[in-house]
Amino acid sequence: MKKIILTTIVLLVFLSGTIAAASPIAGTGEIISAPDGYTRLVIEPATEDTLAQCGIDNIEGTLIAVKDIYITNENGDRLAGEATISINIAGLKSGDIVTLVRLKDDGTCEIVEGVVVEDGKVTFTSEFSYFGFYVQSTTATSPKTAGANITLILIIALSAISLILISVKKLRTN
Repeated sequence: MKKIILTTIVLLVFLSGTIAAASPIAGTGEIISAPDGYTRLVIEPATEDTLAQCGIDNIEGTLIAVKDIYITNENGDRLAGEATISINIAGLKSGDIVTLVRLKDDGTCEIVEGVVVEDGKVTFTSEFSYFGFYVQSTTATSPKTAGANITLILIIALSAISLILISVKKLRTN
């Protein structure tokens, strides 16, 4: 009995952590064009609070991620100008509408123009900073809600299995 309960708890913790950790933006991408010597694309996680200071709240779509994106040279110096990059985004389909919001150095935000959307990636040219990725789509599921739904379904299913096993065990002992 104790083994069943312990196994269920371990599975729930493992599965919920694995699924919740999934991110729509894998942290991978490629530099399409940049000044000579700038060859390292860095994509780091950031929080939604990062964009809160710029007061943009009328963007259509679902905010799927906020990332600190920049390019460095071999010495670690950040690129101060523009470059063109592609970022991999799970679930993105050609034809989806992606609004890309960039936090500028002065604390205001701007919408990045010329965003190209293809299956699984978005390509754009910009200076680099913090970016919010808003997706408006009928073809893709928001990774935030998709992960939460899968986690909830697994928790309910594993709980039901555990209750059935406990009930069977009690019936056999009576």
